[in-house]
Amino acid sequence: MVEKKLFDLDKLIEFRRHVHQYPELAFEEFNTSAKIVEYLKSIGIVDSQIRRIAKTGLTVDIKGKAEPSGSPYMIAFRADMDCLPIKELADIDYRSKKEDRSHMCGHDGHCAWLLGAASKILENLDKIPSDKTVRLLFQPAEEALGGAFPMIQEGCLQDVNEVYGAHCEPWGKTGEIYIKDGPIQAQITEINITIFGKGGHICAPETFIDPLPAAIEIYHANQKLIESYGDAYKNRQIVAKLPYLHCGEVANAIHDRAVMKGDMRSFSEELTLDFKSKFQTICEKICQQHDVKLQLELETSFPAVINSKKETEVVIKIGKEVYGEDKVSDTRLPNLGAEDFSFYTRYLPGAYFFLTTGLKETENPDYHSPHFVFDDSAIEKASELFYKIALHQFGVIKS
Repeated sequence: MVEKKLFDLDKLIEFRRHVHQYPELAFEEFNTSAKIVEYLKSIGIVDSQIRRIAKTGLTVDIKGKAEPSGSPYMIAFRADMDCLPIKELADIDYRSKKEDRSHMCGHDGHCAWLLGAASKILENLDKIPSDKTVRLLFQPAEEALGGAFPMIQEGCLQDVNEVYGAHCEPWGKTGEIYIKDGPIQAQITEINITIFGKGGHICAPETFIDPLPAAIEIYHANQKLIESYGDAYKNRQIVAKLPYLHCGEVANAIHDRAVMKGDMRSFSEELTLDFKSKFQTICEKICQQHDVKLQLELETSFPAVINSKKETEVVIKIGKEVYGEDKVSDTRLPNLGAEDFSFYTRYLPGAYFFLTTGLKETENPDYHSPHFVFDDSAIEKASELFYKIALHQFGVIKS
């Protein structure tokens, strides 16, 4: 009997480019989700294996068919689905058909390589014990709203033992893996400041209290505070910036408030708590000196992404087999980006890694650039990597 080949790179590229042309924002990924289900059914997945979750998300369970080999064990692989509110300017013939949104972070590619992995797993179910399961997580709303959290709240990690995810990496030419254990991406704390003064016409300075001097002083004090962390600051273990400042609309009036926004990032809960305490004290002191009122919000949203050692070693081992011994490194890690995959690794051991998808060795447009381009040739090895991680962890292939 000739085994049916389900992995089809051309079909996966066609899928990705379709999703690329019709991008959808956070929790609006209804058509993307439907397209994923359509693809899954084309390779043999049935409705009973699919669960709709977190509004537009999906979980898909794939069980082996070989003789059981011991205790039940489940591995989860995650891909995000949402796009960005950015107009695409890339010179490609499948550019986004939506004027104000696009897949400038490669989530369309993430979905494609997870579907590729599913295809390879389904081709080899007879090798995988029947007490072993791969769960695919197609997650909405990574970009801003933290779609991982409602996925978890609605049970996507139930019975899961370990979890893996990957992000495209445009900084290098396609064909490499960047990974390390421990913290690899930052915890993020959003900073929102409103300084209340008293508005008035500039011709009557005795009638107003200008909030802007306090805002400017806070801006400079923040930089001094960050620099006081010494080696942690110099080694990019902590950063805080306040790039947004709004105070007034016209040239001859003092506005009654100044609004500042930014964020602080670190790899350490201890550093985050220390910064929040010191920054609040500094802001209160400055506002008191300027006789203005302060409203300060420091909200930590995403925790740091922390890779567990054992699962990281698995990715490194399989990665070297799939990509080559010299193609796996910790290049550019850790970095101060933020990623809601961190919620998964708060609950379970797991590993998050980066797969290069640049068309050139250097100077590829970065994430969130309107010129970002995902290299479709990355899909094949990425699919193979996830598939072989599953086989390894299920004991089908040995160390």
